[in-house]
Amino acid sequence: MLKRAGIVVALLMVAFLGGLILRFQPRHEPSCKGKPLHYWVDPWAYGGQESPLDVTAALNAMQNRAIPYLIDKLRWKPRPIMLKLYERFPRFPLFMRYVQGASNPRGPAAHALGQFGPLATNAILQLLILSTNSDLPSSWYNRGCAQAALIKIRQEPLTPYI
Repeated sequence: MLKRAGIVVALLMVAFLGGLILRFQPRHEPSCKGKPLHYWVDPWAYGGQESPLDVTAALNAMQNRAIPYLIDKLRWKPRPIMLKLYERFPRFPLFMRYVQGASNPRGPAAHALGQFGPLATNAILQLLILSTNSDLPSSWYNRGCAQAALIKIRQEPLTPYI
C-alpha cells in the first residue's frame, strides 16, 4: 500500500514538472530553407546575402506558422529586473543595449507582419497597442514599425502620413 502511494506521488511530480516545462518552453519558431524565421525577418543582420525577393518568398512560405509566432513576439515585455539594473547602473553596456532595444523583438516582428499585408489582419490589435506604446527609449522605432505595418495591412494610402 505504501509502495503504491509512493508511485502515485512520483507520477504526479513527474506530470507536474512536465507541465511546467511545457508551459515555459518557448514556441517552436518556424523555418524555411533550413533557416529560422528570425533570420528571414532580418537576414542582413545575420550576414545573409538574401535578395528581397528571396526574403518575401521565404516569409510567404511560412505565413500560416509565422503570423501567430510574430504576433506573440509583439507581446514581448522588458524584464523588470533588467530595468531595475539599468536604473542602478545606467552606463553598464549590457543594460544599455537591453534598454535601447537589442533584445526587443517587437519592431522586427511588426515589420515582418507588414510584409504579409492583409493576411495579417489578426495582428491589428497588437500593432495598435505597439504604435501608441512608449515604454522604452527604443520605442520610437517600434512605433514606426507598427505604424508602417498597419498601413500595409490595412492597405491605406500614404498621403495622410506625408
